[in-house]
Amino acid sequence: IKECDWSSDVCSSDLRDRKSVKGPCARPVSLAVVHYGSDVRWWTRLVASAVGLTLLIPLTARGAITPPSIAVRADLASVHVSWRGATLPAGGRYLVTSSPKQYTCSTTSTSCTITVGATQPTLRFQVAVLSAKGVLVTKSNLSSPLTTVHLFVLAGQSNAAGWSSVVTRSSPKFDLWNGSTRSAVDSRATITWLGCGLQSSGATPVPLTAHQHYLPLPSVPTFGPEVGIARRLWSAGWRNLAFVKVTCGGTDLEHFWYQGSDQFSTLVSSTLAMEGWFTAHKTVPVLSGGFWVQGEADAQDLSAAVQYYDHGTALIQAVRAATISVRTFPIILGSIDISQWIQHWHTTNGSCISTECLDYERGNTEVRAADRRAAAEMPNVYVVDTAAIPRNTVDYIHLGPEGQLQLGKSLGDAFLRVAKK
Repeated sequence: IKECDWSSDVCSSDLRDRKSVKGPCARPVSLAVVHYGSDVRWWTRLVASAVGLTLLIPLTARGAITPPSIAVRADLASVHVSWRGATLPAGGRYLVTSSPKQYTCSTTSTSCTITVGATQPTLRFQVAVLSAKGVLVTKSNLSSPLTTVHLFVLAGQSNAAGWSSVVTRSSPKFDLWNGSTRSAVDSRATITWLGCGLQSSGATPVPLTAHQHYLPLPSVPTFGPEVGIARRLWSAGWRNLAFVKVTCGGTDLEHFWYQGSDQFSTLVSSTLAMEGWFTAHKTVPVLSGGFWVQGEADAQDLSAAVQYYDHGTALIQAVRAATISVRTFPIILGSIDISQWIQHWHTTNGSCISTECLDYERGNTEVRAADRRAAAEMPNVYVVDTAAIPRNTVDYIHLGPEGQLQLGKSLGDAFLRVAKK
């Protein structure tokens, strides 16, 4: 029997009723359409009148199974995909794929949890039903978009907070939000912050441009390295950025940041609260990285400095274990340096020959060496040297606004190098 050309007028295009095929088809053939829910399978009933033989021949493999009805739910660093309405053929399986095509899940159950890493800002998902031989039977529509937020933790002492980094300054002129360095991310990235002496932002994320200030100076807004980090990541194409900032000036690791301390508990609870807030708002929070800027207090106390490696590695392990989300997220250490402060000591007090001054030099060396060792020995820990960044000319320890932007850019550069691995 010769095949009919369905695009021409030699065969009927009205398929709702049985029609006789005319023209070049060799013998009378009648057509029937069988509907299965929203899917359609075509069958051709061939009537061989000469021999009285009837054959049923399927023309396509788009199956008689109802396409799945899909649902997606945000979770901590993951997406839970579930579906109903589609029964597997014998030996078949479901295949979940994301769009963009970055994640897949193959299963015989009707749900799948997919861990989400550094990914596109939005994801859609689709469920396909495959036969035992891997042939597509039917598939769902794409789910509605689900937004992914990259969550970063910033913690440490006063240089992590931005103690002497003002948003505006008259001389030399500096304007963080309106100057030449401004960026679209300033109003699009979000942050929560909590710190000793630093007014809390509250539990709801606010834009980076929100007013941060120390309680004794409520009219003087400040900022930390989060702005420089956000701008660097934004310029590299990262979107949907959020920061959790937990800081406390003048604090050392041994007495303030050990597991179970108030600072440690605040750091963990603030991170989990931020993750929970985004999850509740149907967004997938991915704990993408952490930035640690601390150590000046330890460097000025030799007994704390020689234990800095042990205390620091214990803190990293405890934070990773407690944050539930991505427990191997990269951590960038902003290695402190108090050599400019020690040099100022030389200038005001003469040569550094006293035991106290020599202890400061040794303590500085111990803390910086501990950072490098942690980066060399711990998985997914990296270090950025801050020695070349100029401190202010008041106390020679804290960073001014230009220094904070430079620190943030350096931390962002380090993260981007890690993210490419």
